[in-house]
Amino acid sequence: MNTLYKLLIKSNLFISLCGCFFYASGIVVMKGFLDRVSYILLVVILLSTMLIYHVSQKPFFTRKRTMIQIVAMVLALVIIIGLSLQLGKSYLLLLAILGIVSILYNSLINFNIPFLPLRGIPLLKVFLIAFVWAGIGVFLPFLDTPGYEMSKLVVFYLSQFLFIVAITLPFDIRDFYGDYRKNLVTFPSVVGIQATKVLSYLCLFIHSLGMLYINFRLIYLYIPVLITAFFLVKRSSASRPNYYYLIFVDGLIILQFLSFYISHEFLM
Repeated sequence: MNTLYKLLIKSNLFISLCGCFFYASGIVVMKGFLDRVSYILLVVILLSTMLIYHVSQKPFFTRKRTMIQIVAMVLALVIIIGLSLQLGKSYLLLLAILGIVSILYNSLINFNIPFLPLRGIPLLKVFLIAFVWAGIGVFLPFLDTPGYEMSKLVVFYLSQFLFIVAITLPFDIRDFYGDYRKNLVTFPSVVGIQATKVLSYLCLFIHSLGMLYINFRLIYLYIPVLITAFFLVKRSSASRPNYYYLIFVDGLIILQFLSFYISHEFLM
């Protein structure tokens, strides 16, 4: 179990796969099938997410990194750049914006610049995460889906944005005491843990209404996902082990994809 945990979590492989599944959810909802661009983006998302999480956890060049790790990260960066150059300018611009925000979110280098890292700005933490993830799960698929209705795009983006906010708030509950010691202002420290859970429920509810608007048939198999999310949020606390959040809560992203995919294949 310890080896599996290191393979999936410590390597950031699981969260990177979640990023791929979140993008794939957007493809299923907006277009329904993967093409060449989609496969390129899946590789870019996987490698970029792993690279950004690794860099955000400790500086690129540090004694704690082995030469093999540094070479692997450089190789990943080369592959990301090479594949990204095969995409259009719109993709490059969007990926650059999402990448910059992600890096500045938890910048480990002290630039002596106000509001850096971005996660230190009061109450902004969950919204920054949702902005990046919703960009991956909605705007990237949209660039590959000509003619998609603008009204549905806006609703879908806001719905997925709120979904990420809803499942990120439990992480603020998990980090409550650590954030307090670091003087980070988060929702649990301002409104309390119970009110933070209520806010998460509200985000899930509005998210579900948005998905009903996008395609009411999606909701049939999506209800179990929403119920699971509700109970995971309800049981979240600062004493829960890390795997509860890093596997079960993050795993809701994969459950969402599965429900969308099955709905699309059998109910459309």
